[in-house]
Amino acid sequence: MMISVWKTSARWKTAAALLLSLWLLSGCSHLVLGPGIPGTSTKVVKVLLKNGNPRVDNNTITVIPGDRVIFVGPDTYSIDFPEGTPFNMAKFSATNAVINVRVSQNAKPRKYKYNVRVGDKVLDPHVIVSLP
Repeated sequence: MMISVWKTSARWKTAAALLLSLWLLSGCSHLVLGPGIPGTSTKVVKVLLKNGNPRVDNNTITVIPGDRVIFVGPDTYSIDFPEGTPFNMAKFSATNAVINVRVSQNAKPRKYKYNVRVGDKVLDPHVIVSLP
């Protein structure tokens, strides 16, 4: 069943290609989705829809400056940081279901609230920046 989802969904094909590329570049012998990809400085956040409402697979992720964060979800969604951002920009829109950003080297260690917007629905999880 999982194979048929991957074959029929363009957004998952894009996400799979991106994650496979990261895996190959990192030299990892296996790929694990979730809060991080072992052997890399990459965190993956899955944006999901449950009863039409946005959800994420991890409400709080912890990163350090320089980490990459990849958000994978519906074809169209956006993310914004209303009260400061650990990235170089505060607003992002998905391109083919993927938002790929790097934590700024100047990000201050603290908890950052962000909004995931899908249509008129909003979810507000967090990113925590800690010191390396």
